[in-house]
Amino acid sequence: MDRVLVRLIAATSFLALSLLPAQTEPKHGIAMQGEPALPPDYKHFDYVNPDAPKGGSVTYCVVGSFDNLNPFILKSLRTTARGMIDTVYGNLVFEPLMQRNYNEPFSLYGLLADSADMDQERKSIEFHLNPNAKWSDGQPVTPEDVLFTYDVFKDKGRPPYSDRMSMIAKLEKTGEHSVKFTFNDKANREFPLIVALTPIVPKHAFDKETFDKTTLKPLIGSGPYIVD
Repeated sequence: MDRVLVRLIAATSFLALSLLPAQTEPKHGIAMQGEPALPPDYKHFDYVNPDAPKGGSVTYCVVGSFDNLNPFILKSLRTTARGMIDTVYGNLVFEPLMQRNYNEPFSLYGLLADSADMDQERKSIEFHLNPNAKWSDGQPVTPEDVLFTYDVFKDKGRPPYSDRMSMIAKLEKTGEHSVKFTFNDKANREFPLIVALTPIVPKHAFDKETFDKTTLKPLIGSGPYIVD
């Protein structure tokens, strides 16, 4: 009888363990399909010149004028200054947690975050922020900034940013430099990458109550350029 009981307990324990989500490890990159092509110790993307001169300025020439520097609100959507966030020229002022390597179909590598831990079913993803990531005023990028970004985008932001919280079941700070997203059934396989590509804004530099108002005040970002 005792042997049967021991076997039953062992079998039950094995079944319970087999039902647990597979353990994963933080990675330097994530991909829509398969694994990222670049190794963890990569220095730069193949199309980047690390010896390019630093400094200088970028001037955009567009048709019409602009009356807003905040690219995340619905008001003045078509008259917001170019270059604040730009899929063509890069993340000049505001940056996401991860960035795309355009030599691959859809792979992302660390930017504000230095690693990501995504479960195999893509129901959650945890980002570890790079401790060296800073805003242009010298303040560090924190998990509180990530939480604030999604909160203010949900209440005051424009589509598609305002819609993304509808697919997030839980957003939490998990450590001094880490934040975790848990998704609901509305999220698809691509959504963890969409989250990773969402620009982050500094909590200390924005007032939630006035976030949806147009402004020409230079905004604080984390990118390589500032508005002058």
